[in-house]
Amino acid sequence: MRHNCPSLWIILAAAFVSAIGFAHHVSAQANPDWTEPFPPFRIAGNLYYVGSKGLANYLITTSQDTSSSTAI
Repeated sequence: MRHNCPSLWIILAAAFVSAIGFAHHVSAQANPDWTEPFPPFRIAGNLYYVGSKGLANYLITTSQDTSSSTAI
């Protein structure tokens, strides 16, 4: 016979969310270069590097006052 136990699902969901949060916290600390600031600079034309020391992020500016940023 199958029992409905909503509290079990709540406990499992909370454990899952906690595990994801913990894994994210641990992985962000795995490489300190990922969070170390690095000064932005112009690469060419309207392309700028705006990432951290260990992660690249590029900013593309336009004449329409909108921008697009791509992390690599």
